[in-house]
Amino acid sequence: MNEEIKTKVLNVIYNEQNPIDAIDISKKTNISLKDICESLIELEKELKIRVTRKHKYTKTDFIFDKITIVKNGVGYVNNDILINNINLKNAINGDNVVVELIGKNEGKVLKILSHEKNYEVGRVIVINNKKYIKLDDIKKKNILLLVNDNVSIVEGHKVAVKIGSIVKRNIYKAEEIKIIGHVNDPGIDILSKAVMFDIETVFPEEVIKEVNNKPSKVLEKDLYNRKDLRNETIFTIDGDDAKDLDDAISLKVLPNGNYLLGVHIADVGYYVKENSELDKEAYRRGTSCYLADRVIPQLPSLLSNGICSLNENADRLTKSCVMEFDQKGKLVNYDIFDSIINSKKRMTYQKVNDCLENKNNDYSYEPFIQDLKSMQKLSNILRKKRENNGCINFDSKEMKIIVDENGKAIDVIKKERIESENLIEDFMIAANVTVATHINYMDLPFVYRTHGEPNIEKLEEFFAFVRLMKEKITKLPNNMHPKVIRNILEELKDSPNYEIYSNLLLRCMQKAVYDVNNIGHFGLSLENYTHFTSPIRRYPDLLVHRLLDKYNKENFLYNEERNETLLKYLTIASRHSSIKEQNADKCEREVNKMKSAEYMENHIGEVFTGKITGVTHFGFYVDIYNGIEGLVKLTDLNNAFFNNNNYTIYTNDGNYKIGDIIDVIVDSSNKEISHINLSLANKPKKNKILKKVLGSN
Repeated sequence: MNEEIKTKVLNVIYNEQNPIDAIDISKKTNISLKDICESLIELEKELKIRVTRKHKYTKTDFIFDKITIVKNGVGYVNNDILINNINLKNAINGDNVVVELIGKNEGKVLKILSHEKNYEVGRVIVINNKKYIKLDDIKKKNILLLVNDNVSIVEGHKVAVKIGSIVKRNIYKAEEIKIIGHVNDPGIDILSKAVMFDIETVFPEEVIKEVNNKPSKVLEKDLYNRKDLRNETIFTIDGDDAKDLDDAISLKVLPNGNYLLGVHIADVGYYVKENSELDKEAYRRGTSCYLADRVIPQLPSLLSNGICSLNENADRLTKSCVMEFDQKGKLVNYDIFDSIINSKKRMTYQKVNDCLENKNNDYSYEPFIQDLKSMQKLSNILRKKRENNGCINFDSKEMKIIVDENGKAIDVIKKERIESENLIEDFMIAANVTVATHINYMDLPFVYRTHGEPNIEKLEEFFAFVRLMKEKITKLPNNMHPKVIRNILEELKDSPNYEIYSNLLLRCMQKAVYDVNNIGHFGLSLENYTHFTSPIRRYPDLLVHRLLDKYNKENFLYNEERNETLLKYLTIASRHSSIKEQNADKCEREVNKMKSAEYMENHIGEVFTGKITGVTHFGFYVDIYNGIEGLVKLTDLNNAFFNNNNYTIYTNDGNYKIGDIIDVIVDSSNKEISHINLSLANKPKKNKILKKVLGSN
């Protein structure tokens, strides 16, 4: 059934004060009576409407929401509607359910619409000679999936599985089992996390066949209608281990003193044709995912590291955004066009940084040092201009997991952004703004990168907390502007707890998303912004490239019906891409937590000096080593209680609040649940002491 028709029918019913019959709905919507009746049958099955004794239709008071099951086994919807065990109707954590209110703040599950994920991830266990799957998701730890006797899996296999029908309380049938590997295989822990977050790890055969038919080098026929920039000084700057190089840069200082900046992006769309198997798979994935020692790419490596990668001394097809900036960073002219380049140097962030700091010891960089110095000047101009406009910089440090050849965590470091990385970011932002502004003036369907204003209630809570911590901070103004957040960070920058405050403030911000409605980008303080610069790694960038082709090449004329169809597609694609990006981010965080716990398994009994980063009613969290956090439980403290008025835990032995530096012992570390238990180090045994200073690398 057409979902659009169902939505129109639902809107009519919910806007009516009284029940309405099918004929009147048909008249109000200009939809055939047959289609109306089919929609009504489906909507009734979904419990979104109910039928009266006079065969009229009206809205229901049911709640449609995702259920959260807490530790004691009860559930909640809408955050505050309680569902007792007897009213759960076998719903499990994360299920989309229909709930009927049976009291002011109590309800019962009428129907389970769907489970949280298509596939869950778990480990095969054997109980009384029967095979079960125990799920990895800690919120579903009480659930077991019963495996058919004829399924060829063994104890210890990690699998992806669909939850089937219920057998008895907390036991369900296991359906569509896919083997990921054995729990002891190197890298299976990370792959399992990827599958848990619906991240594809293997390319379908038809996609590989399509890739194998792509050329390994640029052909003569590919040069049609492209500007030849192969003789220009163009190069890439990336991380040491990067293989998918999708952006290159160039710079000229013009006779008038202006800067001519070129940002040249791999023309992925030339090789990934719309609606091809490659394109469908790239859409499904939405983004590349970076997990500890591996990349789960959006495109197969034969493309992403081959013909689409802007490798040194190789002809490559690109889309160029060439911008002229004056000495104050104002854009005075630009051009966006198809091109062909030949990168003169594959540079790395660290070596470029050495050049910028006059520490270069690599002679191969010598011919480019003047260009790099000029780029640094322009970068500083552009960044200062953005900062003056209110651009927010949370200056967060990235956690990086170091693993051995078997994928086992051997260290965790905090990686700080260096000047060369800022330079590339400044130039990419400039290109993204230019492309977004270019299309925005056309008033045509487009994919923007948007970022809404922060949550005011959360900001007020943050202000109250910071004042409790005795920090001096200006009153929150009525009008919200990025400069407000920037000024808050500036006021707190000298506090020893700055990093904690910065992270808490970051949580007050909305997530940036892809959207067809251009509300601007609050965090960057920009009216127009998009993602154009990473089509190898992000699907929205590929969409933006295609839209540029459509609007600039195809003599695009305004057509209301065609634009409406395109807008609907871009709306769906933007939402999908945002969800896939968020899944990848969640997966990365989960892998970091898991690997942090794995690293700490080798440090049980050791003493670490750390800072308290969070205090709750069940204990306090301590950053013990480069972002690795462990929990000191309230129940393990001497006669302790939590005062939520000042976020402090009081004990007979002392008081504990955010920002305190304390010594703790690693009592236990559980990789499976990504959890580290700590205890206070009052009198540690000397032979077990290994102090690691907070923040050291």
